[in-house]
Amino acid sequence: LSLGLCGLVYTTLNSFWHISKLDGSKPILVVMGGYPGALHGRVFAWIASAFKNRSVVMSIHNLRGDSPPWTKLRDGFIDRYLLKKVKSWIFVSQVTLDSIDGSDFGSASSHVIYNGICDFDNALIGEDVSISVKKDVYNFGLVGTFENRKGFDLAIRAYSKVRTSGRIGMLKIFGEGSIKETAVLHDLIKELDLENSVEFVGFVKDKAEIYEAVDVIVVPSRAFESFGYVALESIQRNVPVIVSDHGGLKEVSEIIGNPNIFISDDVEALARMLVSVTENYHENVANLSVMRSKVRARFNQKRMVREYEATLLDSDL
Repeated sequence: LSLGLCGLVYTTLNSFWHISKLDGSKPILVVMGGYPGALHGRVFAWIASAFKNRSVVMSIHNLRGDSPPWTKLRDGFIDRYLLKKVKSWIFVSQVTLDSIDGSDFGSASSHVIYNGICDFDNALIGEDVSISVKKDVYNFGLVGTFENRKGFDLAIRAYSKVRTSGRIGMLKIFGEGSIKETAVLHDLIKELDLENSVEFVGFVKDKAEIYEAVDVIVVPSRAFESFGYVALESIQRNVPVIVSDHGGLKEVSEIIGNPNIFISDDVEALARMLVSVTENYHENVANLSVMRSKVRARFNQKRMVREYEATLLDSDL
């Protein structure tokens, strides 16, 4: 509790200092991500509107559905004020916007502006490439922070059920987490006798290396996802992707026409899909060209910047 209070005091003082340095004639764009960014963003917007009388545009990048009760209570208190003061709200997916009661926006405007995905500066991006699909086995990849909400344990359990089926290869895990969460995954792998089949790669700075090392990416999130970065990056890097049906993750997958969506927390459903994707790998790869075109059209950075500029230059702000 004391650490939380110290953090809140620091954030408050830091917000006052930064806001005092900004041009007072222009609106302030506050980008709110996951914890602790969610708290910092809320406090910054609160101070800007309450004490500095500034026009604020809130860009919501992450609404966590698994926050502890005290966090929801604290954030809810601040949000009730912000809903009355913020001039415009930007959400990274329609489902994130829909998760908030629109009647609370008052006179504020609301917009869905999808994030833009990095181009990786790679010649493969935007090109129709020939991908070898004749393999003895296909390797799977998990990408992200080791947290229960990411569902890595779900994917490991599903993988264990089909490890010896058909063309199932290695499961490679990219990322890192706390000592506790990492131990949980290691213990599960040992329990399922998968120590020779699962590889912990660790944090990889160059994302392109991740997608070059696997044949299929799995995003098994069991909690609300506001967007679906990994899913879109996978398609952009010519790698089929399997996703759970959570929030923005499902939304962006449906927009680009990705058929590999399973019911979250359903181990059996995911296990069947792991096998299905390998058995129909040629068909999955054949669909990548159309899906990549949709990623470039709907989720490119230039389009995102133009839409943010239009919102920030709105005369009502």
